[in-house]
Order: sequence, then C-alpha cells, then structure tokens
Amino acid sequence: MGEKQKYLKWVFTLPKELCYNFLSIAGSSLGYKHTEKTRAKLSDANKGENNPMFGKSHTPETLVKISASMTGKTHSEDTRAKISEANTGKTLTPETGPKSGKVWSQSSNVW
Repeated sequence: MGEKQKYLKWVFTLPKELCYNFLSIAGSSLGYKHTEKTRAKLSDANKGENNPMFGKSHTPETLVKISASMTGKTHSEDTRAKISEANTGKTLTPETGPKSGKVWSQSSNVW
C-alpha cells in the first residue's frame, strides 16, 4: 500500500478537477459516494430471498446480547430534536405503528 499511497498524495496536490473519482486513502473506500442508480441496484439485490437474513431470526441469546449492548445508551439532545422534527405531523395507524404487540385503541387513537 505504501507505493499507492505515495502516488495518491501526489495526485491530490493537483487541481481538484483532475482528481475526479480518486479516493484519498489507498485500499479504502472511505468517502466514496454511490450514485442513486447504484444504490437502487444494491437495494434490489438485497431484497427478499437475496437478503442474508431472509427466513431467519435471531436466537434468544443473540437478542439478549443486542439488548444488553443497547442498555443505558441514549440519544443526544440534538439527535432527539432531529427525530422529533422528522416525526412531526405523522399519524400512527395499526399498519404504521410499532411492532410492540400493543393493542391499537381506535377510540383514543393511541397504542
């Protein structure tokens, strides 16, 4: 990787328009942005039966580990504000509500 990185350093001394489609670190895709077309292809390629988790579920032991790893973690105030803004104006229905197993109360429009 040393030789590649040496040349990449040189390339990035050139004007920006000559550095099109170069990544700054040899052997890394850090900073690369897929096109919308490529993102759509990747999405389609991993849907349904092609998804690695299709037809599978986590074991109870794995679910306990996931839960333990998340325990005590909280969102920052900034993140909470962004989530709140993103959800403002949305209405929960039985189809879009949480998968918590709670019963939908149509009379009060709450879970």
